[in-house]
Amino acid sequence: MSQVRELNLKEVERKTWQSAFADGLWDIYLSMLLVASAVSQLLSESNVADGVRIPIYTSIMLLGGLLLWAGKKWITIPRTGRVKYGPIGQARKMRTLGLTLIAVLLTGALFAAVLVIREPRPAWLASRLLVPSLISLGMLVGFWLAAAFLDFRRLVVIGVMFALGEPLLYLTERLGIGAWLIAYGIPALVVLGMGLIEFVRFLRAKPPL
Repeated sequence: MSQVRELNLKEVERKTWQSAFADGLWDIYLSMLLVASAVSQLLSESNVADGVRIPIYTSIMLLGGLLLWAGKKWITIPRTGRVKYGPIGQARKMRTLGLTLIAVLLTGALFAAVLVIREPRPAWLASRLLVPSLISLGMLVGFWLAAAFLDFRRLVVIGVMFALGEPLLYLTERLGIGAWLIAYGIPALVVLGMGLIEFVRFLRAKPPL
């Protein structure tokens, strides 16, 4: 009987976690981060000064956070109520944060190693693709861990969209085409589209309480 109760509790916790991402608002928020990168890159290509570009970039990120907060408060909570995680959910959250932090630290350590290695560097280490590849790898690992431990499977696809940014930026700059659109704009539209689809589904399935 205790095993059945434990299984039921785990299933409830799993559904609770999934419900936190069912409204698509996190997808929309993450798409705004890509939009911020796209706009920043566009301004950079247009030779706009950093004193203008950076505040615009920051403002778009803050707008994304504001939309996430407002959406949760005035759209999601009136339809689902407030979610309070139990011991299993709290443990999962701490594991996710811990493993994601480890991934970020390892990626940072790789960056530091690249910077401190003395010249002349080996050909593979001197490649301009190295740092973008490390950034992409760190993003993939971080998003994959978050997707696995948060049971938020769409994060895998979102992570790929984020990871494509730096390598595509490098390649598009070499080809002389609009890096802002290819590297960040199209991935932003993909993630935004995913979020809007989930958001519409959520509104249809969850009328206000």
